Amino acid sequence: LASQPVVTNLTATNFVGIADSAISASAAGSVIVQGGTISGDFIPVAAVSFGTASSPASQGMFNTRMAYDSTSNKIVLAYEDSSSSNYGTAVIGTVSGTSISWGTPVVFNSASTADGSIDVVYDPDQDKSVIVYRDLGNSGYGTAIVGTVSGTSISFGSEVVFSTRSSYYINATYDSGQDKVLIVFADGSAPGYTYDGYMIVGTVSGTSISFGSEVQFESSAVSGTALAVQYDAAASKSLVLYAVSTANYAASITISSTTPSIGTKNNWASTSARNTEAVYVASSSKCVFAYSTTAANTPSFSAVTTIDSGTGDVTVAASTSIVSETAQNERGLAYDIGGALFLYVYNATSNNLAVALGSISGDSVTWGSPTVLDSSGYASANFPATVYNSTEAKTVIAYRNASDSQSVVATVTQNTPLTVGTKYYV
Repeated sequence: LASQPVVTNLTATNFVGIADSAISASAAGSVIVQGGTISGDFIPVAAVSFGTASSPASQGMFNTRMAYDSTSNKIVLAYEDSSSSNYGTAVIGTVSGTSISWGTPVVFNSASTADGSIDVVYDPDQDKSVIVYRDLGNSGYGTAIVGTVSGTSISFGSEVVFSTRSSYYINATYDSGQDKVLIVFADGSAPGYTYDGYMIVGTVSGTSISFGSEVQFESSAVSGTALAVQYDAAASKSLVLYAVSTANYAASITISSTTPSIGTKNNWASTSARNTEAVYVASSSKCVFAYSTTAANTPSFSAVTTIDSGTGDVTVAASTSIVSETAQNERGLAYDIGGALFLYVYNATSNNLAVALGSISGDSVTWGSPTVLDSSGYASANFPATVYNSTEAKTVIAYRNASDSQSVVATVTQNTPLTVGTKYYV
C-alpha cells in the first residue's frame, strides 16, 4: 500500500504552486509563487446578491411594513396605497429560492390610512398577523385589525380602535413571553399637538384583538421617525427608543397582564436621532438599532443595547458608522440569522437604494461597503420594508422606485475569512 501523504501548513518554503512545465520526482524546477500579508481594518467575509425583482402591488405603495408568518411560511406586507385613495392594503408574498411571488392585494381599511403611521407584527401563538395604523377616515384614531393568512391571500376581522387620540408614529412588537402585542405611539391631537408618548397592550383572540388601558411614557414631544420598539426575548422586556428635543432615550417596557410599565430612561445621546429601526439578535441576547441624526446631510450609525433582565436598565454601547455617505430618510434593517449578518437598506444621496452588511461582535457592529440594489431612481417618502424569512433563510426587501413597487429576495453568502496580519501564499 502506498503511504499516506503528510499534511502540513503551507509556508514560504513549503507550498503548492504552478509550474510552466512538468517536473519529475526529485528533480529541480521553477514554481511561480505570490505571497502577501493581509492588512486593513475590515476584511469582507460576506456578500449580498439579489434575485429578480417583482412587483407586490401598485406603483402607489407607500409606508410599507412587513412581518413573517412562520406557520404559513408567508410574508405579510401592509402599506398605504396612494393610487387608491390611500386605502390601507395588505398582500401576501411567497419566497421560492431567490424569487418572491405575490397574491392579490386586499384592502383592510377603506379610508385614508397611515399618514406615515403603520406597522404589522405576527403573533405565532395565535397564528395571526396584527396591523396597527392611523385611521384618517376615523379622526386619525389608533386602530388595529387581525389578519388570517390562507394560501396566498389574507382575510380580516373587524377594526378595533385602541386610542381615540390622533395617533402618530405607530410602532408595534410582539412580546412572546406574555403573548401580547405592544404598541407605542404619539398623541398629535388638536389643539395641543403635544405628541407625547403613549403605550398600550393588545391581546389577540380569534380574529379580534382587545386592549388594556393606555399608559403615558413621555410627557414631552416625541420626535417623528425616532420612535421604535423591539422585544428582547433574553430580558423578557421590550426596548423602546425615542427622541425628544435634544435628548435620545432608550428604556425597557415590561408587560404585566395588560398593563405596560417603562423602566429608567437612558439618555444615550444629546443630538436627536431619526429614522430609527431596531432588531433583536438572539445569539447575542442584544438588540441593535440603526439611526441617523437630525442634522442635515448626515451618515447612518448603529448601536448595540443590553437590557438587564432584573432591573430593566438599558445599556447603549458606543455608536459605529454604517455608511459615510449621506443617507436619506428612507431606510430599513433586518437580521439574517443564517448568515449572522445585518442588512441595512437605505436611500443614498445619489438616489440609489443600497444595502450594507454588518456583523456583531460583543457590543459593536462592523459594517462593510454597500451594494447597490436599485439605481433606477428611488421614490421618496417610502420607507423600504425588510423582513427575514427563517424557513428559507432569505431576507425580503420591498420598496418603491421611480416607476413601480418592487420586491427582491436578498441572499447572503459567507466567504472564508482572512486574518489581518497573516501571510498567505498562492
